[in-house]
Amino acid sequence: MQNERVAVVTGGNKGIGYGIVQGLCEKFNGRVYLTCRDEKRGNDSVNQLRQMGFNPLFHQLDINDEKSVQRFRDHIKTVEGGIDVLVNNAGIAFMSNSPDLKGIEAEATIVTNFFGTPLDI
Repeated sequence: MQNERVAVVTGGNKGIGYGIVQGLCEKFNGRVYLTCRDEKRGNDSVNQLRQMGFNPLFHQLDINDEKSVQRFRDHIKTVEGGIDVLVNNAGIAFMSNSPDLKGIEAEATIVTNFFGTPLDI
């Protein structure tokens, strides 16, 4: 278990989340976790940040998958002892123009963006 402070950013592999991870790596005195659903994209983002001289850690986390949330929670409790800073950035936005999918898209957006935040980490 580490004595360093720990920051976690959900949905950290691109966009605002990636920028938050980069900013935390620059200014936060502790360990920074970049999390996202897709392991390849997450590892690619971590590697880009490492090429810039930062040292974020990666862990797969899909906030809509209870088993993924539990795996991450268990990892954080075991390895880090907990979290000091949690940035719930993960979210989705559909770009489809199909009117047939609006109900499905709306439900998926609400489930992810409003109810998918991992509160039990």
